[in-house]
Amino acid sequence: MVGFIVEPKGKGKAPVIIYNRGGSNDFAMITEEVVKTRLQKFASWGYIVFASQYSGNDGGEGKDEMGGSDLADVLNLKKLIETHPRADARRIGMYGISRGGMMTYMALRKVKWIKAVATIAGMSDLVSMETFRLEMKGHFKRMFGGSKKEKIKRSAAYWAEEIKTPLLLQHNIFDPKVDIKDSLKVWAKAKNARLEIYKGSSHGIKEYRNDVDKKMRAWFKKYLK
Repeated sequence: MVGFIVEPKGKGKAPVIIYNRGGSNDFAMITEEVVKTRLQKFASWGYIVFASQYSGNDGGEGKDEMGGSDLADVLNLKKLIETHPRADARRIGMYGISRGGMMTYMALRKVKWIKAVATIAGMSDLVSMETFRLEMKGHFKRMFGGSKKEKIKRSAAYWAEEIKTPLLLQHNIFDPKVDIKDSLKVWAKAKNARLEIYKGSSHGIKEYRNDVDKKMRAWFKKYLK
């Protein structure tokens, strides 16, 4: 697995954010630009950031299954965090955008050590996504076989009542890639969720970047004290 660690300035222990990228395979991989902008943004808030490219990407071993065995790439970061001299393994948050939001929801279903979460346009219903974006049917088939059982396993809309971790969902109402309904479905079922809806049309809520970051920063500060 190929990944990144970005540390804040200073010395001593610091809380952690696991960063789950969007996209699959080579699309939307973490680039140097993403490290310098998004990962360093979290580090500037005082967090050590751990991020995976997921299996099979950027020269890494294995295969990107979009929420299959590659989910272990996210969960196994806990072992790395525990060995890092500055990382406070008692204060771990998680961030995910788009497919990374899906990975985040799946992680929350598996483990209890994540203390707070923020997502942007997180995928939560792969079944309905095939109607929202027709090209995704073929993509899901290539990535993991595309069966309904496998799609539901990756779709928090079907099991979000199991999520109890404090969860901040942010989504543009006119997002062309992930339907706003994906965040609404999770918000309606999750036990401790807050939903922020923006009136833009970009996938990453770029029009409201400052407000999105402000709310995320406050969210993580509240729960990763």
